[in-house]
Amino acid sequence: MELEFLKLQKENIFCEDFIEFKKNNIISFNDNKINVLYAPNGVGKSSFCKTLSGQGDFVLKYNGNLYNNENCNLFHIISDQNSRNIIKGVAKDFLIGDDIAKEFQLKEWLDKKFEIIFKDLKSYYKNILNLSKKSDEKLKWLENKNLIEQIVNPRSHSYSLDLDDFVSTVNNLSYIDIPEYDEEKMNYIMNEKNCSIIQKLINITEITKVDNFSKLEQYNDAISILQKYSDLTDCIICDASDIDTNYLLEQKRMKKEDIVNKLDENMKDILKGIIDKIQDNDSFNIKGQLSNAIVSGNMGIVLTLEKEIQTYIDIYKSLSNNCLFKSLVEEFKTKYNEYIVIQNRELNFTGEDILFIEEFIEKNLNKEISLKREKNKITLTLESEEFLGVDRENLKLSTGEQNFISLAFELLKAKNTTDKIILIDDPISSFDSIFKNKIVYAITKFLSNKNIILLTHNLDLIKLIKFQTGKDFNIYLFNNFENQENGFIEINKREQELMISISDLLDFIRLNKIQPYIKNEKLYVYSLIPFMRGYAKFIGNQNEKEKLSQLMHGYKKDVIDLSEVYFNLFANHLSTNYNVCVEDILDIDVDSIDQIIDSKLYPLLNKVLYNNLIYLYLRLKTEKVLVDRFEININRCQRLSSIINKSFPENKGIENVKKRIFFFSKKTLLNEFNHFEGNVNIFQPAIDISENILNNEKKEIIEMLNNL
Repeated sequence: MELEFLKLQKENIFCEDFIEFKKNNIISFNDNKINVLYAPNGVGKSSFCKTLSGQGDFVLKYNGNLYNNENCNLFHIISDQNSRNIIKGVAKDFLIGDDIAKEFQLKEWLDKKFEIIFKDLKSYYKNILNLSKKSDEKLKWLENKNLIEQIVNPRSHSYSLDLDDFVSTVNNLSYIDIPEYDEEKMNYIMNEKNCSIIQKLINITEITKVDNFSKLEQYNDAISILQKYSDLTDCIICDASDIDTNYLLEQKRMKKEDIVNKLDENMKDILKGIIDKIQDNDSFNIKGQLSNAIVSGNMGIVLTLEKEIQTYIDIYKSLSNNCLFKSLVEEFKTKYNEYIVIQNRELNFTGEDILFIEEFIEKNLNKEISLKREKNKITLTLESEEFLGVDRENLKLSTGEQNFISLAFELLKAKNTTDKIILIDDPISSFDSIFKNKIVYAITKFLSNKNIILLTHNLDLIKLIKFQTGKDFNIYLFNNFENQENGFIEINKREQELMISISDLLDFIRLNKIQPYIKNEKLYVYSLIPFMRGYAKFIGNQNEKEKLSQLMHGYKKDVIDLSEVYFNLFANHLSTNYNVCVEDILDIDVDSIDQIIDSKLYPLLNKVLYNNLIYLYLRLKTEKVLVDRFEININRCQRLSSIINKSFPENKGIENVKKRIFFFSKKTLLNEFNHFEGNVNIFQPAIDISENILNNEKKEIIEMLNNL
């Protein structure tokens, strides 16, 4: 399976070759699940990750489908340490283990299902029982008033309720059979405006007989008619003429007031609190029945009315009860009970991955990582404090510890993701050897079933992956420079082995496997001078190391038989003798070098040897020119840094300072990988510099030396 890029663009970071990406644009997962993109700092590793996270424009093909920054869901991206300020996510994103995974699955299912249940209940209470706010008087009639109040509150949500309390309440309910009832009367009961009337009615305990009480209704009607037709002078009922409407209205009011004034307080309360407030839709005929009861003094009429209304209140309560009772289906109850059983078990790490992290954190960092359950939620804690989503600066950890923990948990999250490709940016930078080993183990172990793209500028990562897995994987040089070969340039398997394993590289030379591919033997052996000196030191051959040192400093005059040195180190003969001094190396035309070894079969190694030769040439030329020009005492100043400082002392003016800074700033002059005794890394310095930078430095240094 191949990942074919057709476009990569983010501001002006990627050069034009990436806008219409046609060459070196494929990352292959056909044979291997791991792909490493090696790129020095400044090439655009982090920008590559950001672009694929949607912060730039891209077009690519994968598994026959076309994706771009608008529709791509392929990548799970783990940013470099500078971008991992917090460990994003919750405990369930990282934890492995049957019980914990099952607990999270059940909790997630219950929460989603309960949200539906809650919405259905809210809808039923609002649309069927006409209950949609917590101030509704009908709540006083209901059992479980507090629970129902939370349900009907417009601002409440499912998570506002305590699930355990809800389930416990519902499980204690029983279904109630509902008798037949009159819909209009039930609607009257459910109308919030009638609640105060109903409440006062069912609280009546006695009435006082009032003979002329029925006159009150007549007076009310008369007053209403007289007020409505106050401008008329003819009676609308009997056609009498010249009536005094105001006089009649006053008479009716006085007669009504006379009756009301004779009522005791209890009867006044019934009149004003019940009868006067009843509207036309009086389904129970409360006004008529109360009037009859008062006129006749028959309390039985009131009791019968109260009983009927109470029956409907009880039906309303039963409807509410049954709504709650039926809200939890058997599947929900079963899963809830299963969830409770798991919750009652002790929390322990069980997955191999999290056990590894636990062991490493507790043994190497001396920190306790544990699980805690609070409010039906599992959290991960470090030293008893939750750390997921916490700013790293607030964690009581060193920078290295923060980086390790954040990356380890990002890898756990990546393992659980359904995304097709895991993209990891610079995972082991700034780690010591122990952390590097553990991180690479975590990557290869946790993500063994994932397609992975690793971006790095560290050969240690590549070596660790090889040594820990023992498997082949793809390595690409990620190049992004104008006027160069750009894209993902695959390193062939032959050169991968040489780059990863120093023993394979040495065997390639010692067993003379390299001989058929040498195109320019003189330049080949010259380019190996720094490597051979490091190797001689490494194996304790002081004699050959001293000889090679004569060719590592521009002020030396000795002539060295490189053929003899080569044989003594690698037990192989070169085709001719090379008696070499520094002047011979400086006589090379560095602008016309073609191939050192076969650049088609070993393009990377050819580049490495070329770069190392240019490094050596520039170092020798710089030392020779400075020593000769400024008459440096080489007995006191043998290192290049000392020679530069002596040549351009600070007390000789700003121009000297500028020249000193110029030489110290060049990668090709002070590269520790080429000149530190005992270091036999031949690939790292060569692949950490672009062709453009190398050529520019070569031109600038030679020009500066010529002008001194």
